[in-house]
Amino acid sequence: RGSCGGSPFASETAGHQPHRSSPRVTPCSSHLRRRHGHVASPSGLPAQPVGVDGAKSLEDFGDGERPSAPWFLQQFLTSNRCHDARPAESSRHDKIMLENEAAGGGGEDPLHSERSNGGATNVAIMVHFGLPDFESLGYAPTQTNQAHDRRLQKCLGLRRYIHRRTGVDRLCFAWEKKKIPADTTPEEIRGLAARLKQLDHVNVLRCFEVAEDSERLYFVHEYMVAKTLTMAMDSHEQQKWSPEQVANLARECCAAVHAAERLGLRHLNLCPQRVLLPTEEGGDIRVAKVYGFGLFGTLSETLADRIHWAPEARLACHAAVTMGKKSFCRAAMGQEQARWDAWSLGFVLYSAVEGRVPYTCSPDAILKSQDGFAYDLADLAARTTVDGLLTPSYTARATVAGTLKSEWFRRHWRYTTAEMEHVVRDLRAFCTEPLAKRLFGRFLVQFLDDRHLRAITRSYYVLDVDGDGVVSDADLQVLSKMVHLRHRALDEILHAMRSHRASDGLPFTSFADSLSERTIDGRALRL
Repeated sequence: RGSCGGSPFASETAGHQPHRSSPRVTPCSSHLRRRHGHVASPSGLPAQPVGVDGAKSLEDFGDGERPSAPWFLQQFLTSNRCHDARPAESSRHDKIMLENEAAGGGGEDPLHSERSNGGATNVAIMVHFGLPDFESLGYAPTQTNQAHDRRLQKCLGLRRYIHRRTGVDRLCFAWEKKKIPADTTPEEIRGLAARLKQLDHVNVLRCFEVAEDSERLYFVHEYMVAKTLTMAMDSHEQQKWSPEQVANLARECCAAVHAAERLGLRHLNLCPQRVLLPTEEGGDIRVAKVYGFGLFGTLSETLADRIHWAPEARLACHAAVTMGKKSFCRAAMGQEQARWDAWSLGFVLYSAVEGRVPYTCSPDAILKSQDGFAYDLADLAARTTVDGLLTPSYTARATVAGTLKSEWFRRHWRYTTAEMEHVVRDLRAFCTEPLAKRLFGRFLVQFLDDRHLRAITRSYYVLDVDGDGVVSDADLQVLSKMVHLRHRALDEILHAMRSHRASDGLPFTSFADSLSERTIDGRALRL
């Protein structure tokens, strides 16, 4: 292996050993005989060949005997608990066995330990969740001097990685397994990984891969040169935004939360710091992305009060601390968690409009207050939308789906028929191309950087009639009537764009195929 073969955190974690890659071998005695053809003699004499007919089973060896085998098969001959372990884990397994034996622990591997606290698996003993091995994905950390990369790594834990084979940049979030709540099951982690990779939305920082090693989980996201909404507020950049830019930013945050809710993902920790804004010289903040869905409550759960939580969530947190409980989010029902996200969304929208947080008081003061929040810059439509989300009574609080239909968003979400016709014409031209050319466009999508994706997103927005960030079948039906598109032509477009992708409507990734060849440049291809 080269210098990139180790763990990306090898320089940060003392004693961390990278996995070794080797083909999976079935640990049967006949396989060992065919592969090596001899066993070691306990008396130190030369090894005697063992034929197929005169083979010795493992039970035939004495206490001091050990058959000769490669290093990655040694534990199969001594431990009955590891017969199903991958050979890639054997180096770690042998190391843990030796360390435990030296410490007087009997040589037990904690990864495969059956012990638990209260009948639940203790994640702190490094449970294997059944995810792909991170090293096999081919990502390596990069040493960057870019200020925006350092800021994201410091405030969100998103570190810049590069794929060794393709040279594509990614943002990777690593989380130690010992910090995961003890009652989190491997099925929950795998389900979270599947939903995160399924969440293909223009306003969500997309997760491409979820992997693990012996100590951490890794979430590989698309790369984005960005700053957080909190950074924009601290620099008073919000004062330069037009009412249209603010309304579109609020709509994009609302659309992201709504898309995650439809897949059963809750954020539970949404705040201005989780909203990523593109950094462009022109100051355009369109195509904002929300990061962090599904992580809080599954990978971690703090009992420290957060000002952006809903009042009832803060009270539940205080009650959990008083009663000595270790968590409170996991006990809440799905609909209750959705109301918490609606309040946090209102907190974000108020911050985007006014450039400051709406309150700094306790949850009891919010629930008892009869006065609304003070506004200086928001118009009547914006106030009505934000106040609907920041309603102290959770039963009267507006939903995220209902907020998407706000008049505030509708007023600034209009595209002309000429713009729609232009996008549809280009899309039809791509769908009539040969299959090889369409597949080449799909191949180029993986090399698009955030600049190209934003340019494609602006064309995608033209087709999004209702403004929820997804071009659904209903949007296409309305669009076909507006541009006088025949029903047969619409079916041809959907058939071409949905090939090998089972989904409703027109997903953004499929739409990007049609513009990737036209948008990409030598900078993205590393030419």
